[in-house]
Amino acid sequence: MVEQLADPLLHMLRNAVDHGIEADRGTKPAEGRLTLEAQAEPAAS
Repeated sequence: MVEQLADPLLHMLRNAVDHGIEADRGTKPAEGRLTLEAQAEPAAS
């Protein structure tokens, strides 16, 4: 399961960093914090 999520997660993280913080535009903060949380859930039976 983790292998299937690796590429989409990397894309989302890069997008968040690339587009979420833009110091030169003045409309978004020049600094930011990116927090990633994950937890495992028991498999459905």
